[in-house]
Amino acid sequence: TPMRQAWDEKQMEYRFISRFIWGMLRRWDVETANRPQKYIAISETVAARVKQRYKHDSTILYPPVDTAFFTAPDSEPLTPRGKEYFLVVSRLVPYKKVDLVVETFRNLPFNLKIVGSGRQENKLKKIAQDSGNMEFLGEVSPEKLRSLYYNCQAVICAQEEDFGIVAAEAQVCGKPVIAFARGGITEIITDKETGVLFREQSTASLSEAVHKTLATSFNPDIIREKSTARFSRNQFKEKLSVLLKQLIIP
Repeated sequence: TPMRQAWDEKQMEYRFISRFIWGMLRRWDVETANRPQKYIAISETVAARVKQRYKHDSTILYPPVDTAFFTAPDSEPLTPRGKEYFLVVSRLVPYKKVDLVVETFRNLPFNLKIVGSGRQENKLKKIAQDSGNMEFLGEVSPEKLRSLYYNCQAVICAQEEDFGIVAAEAQVCGKPVIAFARGGITEIITDKETGVLFREQSTASLSEAVHKTLATSFNPDIIREKSTARFSRNQFKEKLSVLLKQLIIP
């Protein structure tokens, strides 16, 4: 994807760098972008950015999910009634908008578990400390993550993503995803069938999406089947093999 810090001013974390420097970075980025023979984009969203910034077409190849691992039976007991929770799996950095989720759940009567670490961790814990319904788990093992997916009510992805591997993993586990309705994640989720999309990055919009999720009856088998068919490693290997052969034998 085009260098986010150089092209997307809304996402710039280093605003103190002058526009002159950003201009130089953009020119360098475009010059470098003209070197590849072919572009492979991880989503239609990224392909559109490549076309806009670099004027090149791309072939879409979605990243793979270890479907064999995430569809294996979960050995941990089901979450007891009253202990149900929503789940965030993310780096704890400003861009990921985990603060939006934490702020939203301060005013909701539902539990939230957060997997991940990052420089915002202490800030997020301070925001959540008086609520009593949020738990920070840090980094967890793959087996623990799978169990958390299986036992949650839904996974929440609050930021615009190039693709959204967490959403794909959750869907392979048969779980609905609540996601911001922009970016590659909209290519993973079918609204009201495999998850719920919210239109604004606000506590009101996210809160409404949480309530919609609880009021919707999702079919785990349909969610799982749709994602497994699209994001398996075998599917990825087959498509990548075809693309590489096209490069070697034009």
